[in-house]
Amino acid sequence: MLSWNGSRESRRAIMDSLPFLSAAQSVSVVDVVKEKYPHHGDSLGTDFLLFISRHGIQVAVDVLLSQDRPSAAVLLQYAAVHDIDLIILGAYSHCQSGVIIFRGLARSLLHVTTVPLLIAH
Repeated sequence: MLSWNGSRESRRAIMDSLPFLSAAQSVSVVDVVKEKYPHHGDSLGTDFLLFISRHGIQVAVDVLLSQDRPSAAVLLQYAAVHDIDLIILGAYSHCQSGVIIFRGLARSLLHVTTVPLLIAH
């Protein structure tokens, strides 16, 4: 499963995970949004879907409403329902004293995940 939000980090995660995506039986692309009609640019735009298809990867796209739940909880529930065995996501991070500090969704997932993560930054 790809966690997607249209960011540079999400795009990097796709590039880094192409070998896994190409070998997968199925790939889900999941975007968690707070509103029914989000306005965050090229969230699941045609450029992304075209790029993936050029690598022979067929994806199922799901846009999920968070309904005031944390995005990490929404993704983990989706992963459990759909028997997902790997979550791929991009993450904003910074290095502090030689230790990588993750923020936001990546940090939340690292604390509660039950599914292996591939995190690119």
